[in-house]
Amino acid sequence: MACCIIPPGQEVHTTTPAGKIIVIPPNIETYVTFPPAIPESPASSAQNPRYARSLLLLSDAHGIHLPSTQHLADRFAHTLHCPVIVPDQFHGSPHPLIKPPDFDNDLAMRELPLKHNPDVVDPIMTQVLEWMQRSPEHEKGGLGGVSSIGGIGYCFGARFIIRLLSQHKLAAGVINHPSFHTAEELRALQSGGPLAFYAAETDEIFTDEKRREMEDVLKGNGGRWMGTVFGGVEHGFSIRGDATVPEVRFAKQQAFTGAVVWLEEFLPAQ
Repeated sequence: MACCIIPPGQEVHTTTPAGKIIVIPPNIETYVTFPPAIPESPASSAQNPRYARSLLLLSDAHGIHLPSTQHLADRFAHTLHCPVIVPDQFHGSPHPLIKPPDFDNDLAMRELPLKHNPDVVDPIMTQVLEWMQRSPEHEKGGLGGVSSIGGIGYCFGARFIIRLLSQHKLAAGVINHPSFHTAEELRALQSGGPLAFYAAETDEIFTDEKRREMEDVLKGNGGRWMGTVFGGVEHGFSIRGDATVPEVRFAKQQAFTGAVVWLEEFLPAQ
């Protein structure tokens, strides 16, 4: 399984992150990033949220410390002009970025969705979303309240964007080369918010069959959706793709731009 292998020389952003790592109680390490001069209400409450919108970004299996993940979060914060919250879905044990010589990547990828299944990850999402709606003055801290929350997920994180949309906890979602979701989770989107997906022509996890299944279910659900497949790229292109390859560079930029357009449409800025 080729997922979550970064070949030698493949591009990983090394720019200085604009955000910072915090801990959301009880112990959820989270990358939080803001655009400059973000407008906020003078006071925050359930009736008067501090922010008009915010974005929940769920990473691929490498977690929140992957430089490319933090770089993407910073770009979304700057472009959408809103806070971007990137929680650790893995309780400090993501797929390793630097793998030892005897590392069995296929075995690790088979174990990943078993170790970090919905019974484990869903409560993390609940705690993060509750924190986003709490006042910073709360004893457990908070973001200050958000009127509308969107979500974007990459690989592993895409599954939980689907789940949150179906639970009406997000106003809109975008997923990139999704992994490990089930048909039942897709069908649960019937009454959920709008969803866009971006896929690779070559993908051992989100195969052609899986993609067509997603399209069929989304069509049957009757909601707002959009799907785009990029030729000449592989699984992981939108977060770990080698930007020196023209096809990959184009697909990465289009997936980012498309996500921004989708979220601008369905997440009101005020």
